[in-house]
Amino acid sequence: MSLMIRRESARATSPSQGSQPRRPQEGKPYTAQEVVGFAMGACAMYYVFVAASAYGDFQGDSHDYLTIAAGMKREAFALANYHYLRGLLYPWFLSATWGKEGFLTYFIQVTLFLTSFYFALRVLALNSIYCLLPIAAALIPAVVFLQRQIYPDGLLMSLTLMFLVCLAKRRWTACAALGVALGLTKLIFACVIPVGFVVFLFTKRLISSTVLAWSITAALISLPVCVVLFSYAFVDLGYMAIFARPYSHGYALEEVFPDKELQVTCRGTHYRIPRKDLYFDPITVPSAVAAYGPLTQEQAGTLGCTEPDMRLMKRSLLMAGFARNPLFHTKLAAEHIGRSLAGAYYIGHLSYILRYRQNLWLAHYNSLSYLAPYELTLLEEYKKDGFQVAEKERPLSFVLNEFSVSAGEPLVRAAALGGLGWCLMLGARRGRLRELAHDPVNIGIALFLIVYSYLVGLSAPFIYDRYTYVNLVVLCILAARIAAMMLSSKATARRL
Repeated sequence: MSLMIRRESARATSPSQGSQPRRPQEGKPYTAQEVVGFAMGACAMYYVFVAASAYGDFQGDSHDYLTIAAGMKREAFALANYHYLRGLLYPWFLSATWGKEGFLTYFIQVTLFLTSFYFALRVLALNSIYCLLPIAAALIPAVVFLQRQIYPDGLLMSLTLMFLVCLAKRRWTACAALGVALGLTKLIFACVIPVGFVVFLFTKRLISSTVLAWSITAALISLPVCVVLFSYAFVDLGYMAIFARPYSHGYALEEVFPDKELQVTCRGTHYRIPRKDLYFDPITVPSAVAAYGPLTQEQAGTLGCTEPDMRLMKRSLLMAGFARNPLFHTKLAAEHIGRSLAGAYYIGHLSYILRYRQNLWLAHYNSLSYLAPYELTLLEEYKKDGFQVAEKERPLSFVLNEFSVSAGEPLVRAAALGGLGWCLMLGARRGRLRELAHDPVNIGIALFLIVYSYLVGLSAPFIYDRYTYVNLVVLCILAARIAAMMLSSKATARRL
């Protein structure tokens, strides 16, 4: 009886296990899983905050995607209208989810990224303390703002992370389905299909790491040939890569396009157009494509040029442009590949949009409008006492964007590259490089970074941040994975 009384009194005096969260004992360190879980929770809250802070861009590509989506909703879109630069899946996604104000579209984009990123940390980065590095990359305001855009790049990042997770779990059917979805969203991301196939062959021991290394080396050596072949196949992008890319790197228009006149044949008639009448805006102003090359739409219509005539003209111009200095164009393509591999870029499009939204906010918003007339009369009195109320205040996401552009993002990139290099050197000292090189997940992640960066170097006249943020996040995940594999597990149990 006394034993029962003591038990009941103990239950009454001690809190129930389910009523309060379990707290670590005094002096006991937090585990890596607890730290990463807290950081991931903060990351999710931050995404909601930034997504609600400002609208994305509604110009340029966004207008094109919404126009295609509107055609799909009216059932006026046909496959004949498909263009490889816009894809099919994302306009369909907009048409199916936008509703009245687009809340569901943004909600799905943010939720899908957070879900795929969570699984990537657990499966790819091994849920170690080093997951803090990719979390820091995901917290870059421009990366967060990617999910608030009417661009497919946010969706592409989420699907890519899910593809790599399925690759690590060896869910080959899911990998194939995600590869098709990525290719239908943006053609360049169809590269994940051969990446998945190579990893499948490697896991079945049908291909060796030596063959992979020699294949990558051969592809890098054949870069000039690939530039020519890609430009020939994708004339619109090839024209911009041969002419607009050098101009964006500081070369004069006369060096890029030295021809004194343009010779073009339209509907069997040969024309000579002097240089002063040519249209160079697609070269001098950042643009996705030059639909009419150095001609305006009106000039092409007046000459009666058909689409095959335009394609033939641009193809002859870009081939002549490459032949003038092949080493120069190869060097520029190699520079683009290197920047893409590091998750770097030349044009910070998303950070510019955030800065643009900040300027509009400060120009139109007045925080004093929320105050009552009597409160306004008190502000001067408060100001004299040293308690000034700001008339213009920026949301925190705008402030963080300025810090990220100047310091935060370069630090994350340097940490990823430096940490990866240090772990590889440590692995070489310990004789464990073979272990890293024969890990199928490492091969899959590295292959994606190399193949996608290679294609970006071939196809992108300008490297925007939204093209390569996926590389930055994946690179940080790879660095975290290598660190977790190389470093002692005791390091993950450090006391905070």
